[in-house]
Amino acid sequence: MNKYNIISDIAGRYNELQKLISIMPPAEKIILVGDLMDRGPDSKKVIEWAMTTPNVITLKGNHEAMMVEAAEGNTMDHLYNGGKATLESYGATHPWDYPEKHINWIRQLPLSFQDEGLFISHAPWIGPLKDNDYREEFIVWNREPPKEAPGVFQIYGHNSVMKKHGEWGICIDACFQKVLTGISWPSKEIFQVPYEEII
Repeated sequence: MNKYNIISDIAGRYNELQKLISIMPPAEKIILVGDLMDRGPDSKKVIEWAMTTPNVITLKGNHEAMMVEAAEGNTMDHLYNGGKATLESYGATHPWDYPEKHINWIRQLPLSFQDEGLFISHAPWIGPLKDNDYREEFIVWNREPPKEAPGVFQIYGHNSVMKKHGEWGICIDACFQKVLTGISWPSKEIFQVPYEEII
């Protein structure tokens, strides 16, 4: 069975990300469950790290979707949801000043990751896991509780509070607790690093 370190909702916290990785066990891949940017101080640094580090898989979250929309001219959601910190990290005045290379990379991010007995997405998934033809707005924005799929363990972020769903799923976004969280697969061991500063 492949070993993965899965990390949720980094939100521009590069230092905490590196600390978290340093305390997690060795793994074949690191999987980032979306929302790399906004609110924290180092969104650009997190994105560049994700783009250039081998064996890192990044999934698209709603903050990635908002950043792309802002670069295309619809700035309201991005700026209201922590995008001002992202602009600052880039030294940019407007979202359309974001590097085209970064925006194009974000555009093509996958919506989910699947392996034997494992399904990962940014938001909780409520549809048939065997169906890859799901719509982006559902899998990056959904707030409804996930649905159990027999034989599949579901890992997601997005909802800001860690929550277990029996033996078949978990939300690993703990931003309301001001900690960055990761989970090791297949052990399901949880690792956390507190935020260095509250923004």
